[in-house]
Amino acid sequence: MEIRCKIYRCVDPGGRFNWNFILGLVGILLLNGCQSIPSDLMKTFPEESTQYIYDFPVQLGLEWWYQGRVLEDGQEESYVNQNTVSQVDGLGEGSFMFSVKTSNQNNLGSRESHYQMDSTGIIFLGSEPGTSLERQLVPHPFLQFPIVLGNHMIQIDKKDLDLGVDLDQDGENERIDVHGKIFYVTKESVTVPAGTYSDAIVIETQMISEIHLSTNKKTFPSVFFARSWQDRDTGMVKLESRTEVFLALVQLGDNKVIKIQEELVGVRPNSQFQ
Repeated sequence: MEIRCKIYRCVDPGGRFNWNFILGLVGILLLNGCQSIPSDLMKTFPEESTQYIYDFPVQLGLEWWYQGRVLEDGQEESYVNQNTVSQVDGLGEGSFMFSVKTSNQNNLGSRESHYQMDSTGIIFLGSEPGTSLERQLVPHPFLQFPIVLGNHMIQIDKKDLDLGVDLDQDGENERIDVHGKIFYVTKESVTVPAGTYSDAIVIETQMISEIHLSTNKKTFPSVFFARSWQDRDTGMVKLESRTEVFLALVQLGDNKVIKIQEELVGVRPNSQFQ
């Protein structure tokens, strides 16, 4: 998932500083302009219309609709986000690839993300359009099967990558180390606009990135934390994330804090997929 920023030419069309976008952390982004939630949106999957593989729903044209909020610099924006399974290709021996288009996650950008899935889990393969940093990070784990509560896994552990951005404007891109873990925390009940999910799995992602300035070799961190609630038959029903970039440590400006929440409004199997 990804966010934005407005410093040192790292600017998105909406003018927001996007550190999760730069870091290429797990994300699916697409900007289709103003959206509204369809009035005929179903709030549950019809049992007969969706195939469940390893307790993760994947079907061509399957849609998830979310209501989102972004809080940055004391200002809050609301938005609607639509995720659609845009491609499913079998690879043989129980493995397949699938792609997801996202219309407006975090109220930004445009992206189609690609995954590979088998009985051991889901691997993130990258996205279009991607970034130079993302291409250095993929492939990396997205989910692990079976999900065992109390377990955790290393998602990313890479050092001395090209950030792809010249933050200190000396003509040289900064370097970055990225360290991420995923924790399978507990099961609990969660209520969202689509309804109450009494047995949702809580998954936490912790990502710490250290950015090294080329001018003076100083280092400062960016910390990303996300908590998602996953229903075995539906997929993600709620997401909360927080990104903090400690710019003040190296006199690049005030620290940035961005909070995002998305809640499932409803789902719809391939009714409008072209």
